[in-house]
Amino acid sequence: MRTGRAAVPLLTVAAFLIGPIGFLAPLGLTPLLIVVALGLAAIAVLERRLPAPSIDLAVGLSLLCTLGLASVVWALDPGHSLVRALRLVGECIEGLLLLDAADRLDAAERRRILAGLALGLVVMIALALADAGLGRGVMRWLHGPRTPPTASNRGATVLALMMWPALLSLTRARWLALGGWILAAVGIVACLSASAQLALAVATVTFLASLWQGRAVARIMLVLAPVALLAMPLVPLLSPPDHPLLPRSWLKPSAVQRLVIWRFADTRIAEKPVFGWGLDAARAMPGGKDFMSLTDPSGQVERYEQMPLHPHNGALQVWLELGAVGALVGALIVLVAVSRLTPAGLAPAARAAGLAAFVVAAIEVSLSYGIWQSWWIAALWFTGFMVQLGRDDETQEISGESATDSGT
Repeated sequence: MRTGRAAVPLLTVAAFLIGPIGFLAPLGLTPLLIVVALGLAAIAVLERRLPAPSIDLAVGLSLLCTLGLASVVWALDPGHSLVRALRLVGECIEGLLLLDAADRLDAAERRRILAGLALGLVVMIALALADAGLGRGVMRWLHGPRTPPTASNRGATVLALMMWPALLSLTRARWLALGGWILAAVGIVACLSASAQLALAVATVTFLASLWQGRAVARIMLVLAPVALLAMPLVPLLSPPDHPLLPRSWLKPSAVQRLVIWRFADTRIAEKPVFGWGLDAARAMPGGKDFMSLTDPSGQVERYEQMPLHPHNGALQVWLELGAVGALVGALIVLVAVSRLTPAGLAPAARAAGLAAFVVAAIEVSLSYGIWQSWWIAALWFTGFMVQLGRDDETQEISGESATDSGT
């Protein structure tokens, strides 16, 4: 059963808008997802059908939402946690509607939507290069003269996520795909986001390794990703801010800041290890606004806030706010997501692109953003949708070729 034709223009326009919105106003990805989800829901009503999301993913997300709602009982700020939990329920429904739509599109419709994404990313890269060439003039014109150079960091993250499914639409001509990768890499470098550049490098290695080793990389990721989430509270113990693993002179102040935050989060996790402090409670954590003093290599004393807003590490944030129970639920969701990239019938390029996008998401959520930020959740849903389009398209194509071969 396929979705109505009305969904294709809606999804194509949305795919195109991801690029420009992702750079100029990335918070706008949240209303974009809402509009798309409402449109898809309306189409489902007109077609008199119920969406049929993947059961395993729906179960994992239902457990997460239920735990988030239940955490209101013990949360530091019950009102805030309740509002955030209800928003999370809505965001999960929106994302499941998006994935349901992906399953109902034929190959031509998938390619049209991916082409819209690729065209939008070209516009995004042009904006990034113009902004860099004008000394961050585009972002300052849009957001005000005091806009910091880091204003394009979110845009770099969106580009690093979306470039991989977009490249799938170019894989039929390898030189064109290589040109697309170079163009995207230039756009990310122009944005000056260190985390996005790191994510690009690691994702590229993952992409090539997957093409070379096939399913082995996906199987490794299937084990490694959930284990890393569950073991994350051990990381601050291995590299405390006053005695980091790497020489202090190698670390930027932002890196030292993260070590301080992670160590503080670890101490609070130890106080409530089972159910945590409540959904999105990091911003209200006792002692979070206190400062830790450290001496830099030159002997100067520097002060670091212990929890400015969130832990800058998604796994630690889940542990901090929802405890070990939340970490187990998160590991289940990660397991379900990565398992989509392990089937033997999946085209090598589709698997590699999906793993690369997953690596970008993992690095960025481990270093940069709060896991409950709505724009970030929207970006992840759009990425999953686009990966699903490329995944299904390539799998269908392989199945069709196999059937043709057997018929001849």
